[in-house]
Amino acid sequence: MPMSVKCKLLLYADDSALIISGSDPKVIAENLSKELESCRQWLIDNKLSLHLGKTEAIIFGSKRKLSKIKSFEVKRGGVVINNVNKVKYLGLQIDNTLAGENIVMSIVKRLILD
Repeated sequence: MPMSVKCKLLLYADDSALIISGSDPKVIAENLSKELESCRQWLIDNKLSLHLGKTEAIIFGSKRKLSKIKSFEVKRGGVVINNVNKVKYLGLQIDNTLAGENIVMSIVKRLILD
């Protein structure tokens, strides 16, 4: 799968993440859509599938920069991928500002419950 995309690809077991950086959200969304299509084609060629129900898009940035973004649409074909403000990756909740508050709160909750 790494050879099918030009962007950074994080892989762990059956979890994967495509990472694209840049300053223009529209260009990031377009490039991410292209990379997602390349990845999907590789999966098809290797008799695997992309689970669109579990596929999410997130854009990271400062609160100030994120508030200026009017649209961020990553598409797979004609289907718009669900855009979220936080994702769970490898058991950690990561928010779009990378503040780490969600990670700390989940650790505190686990400590209190144990």
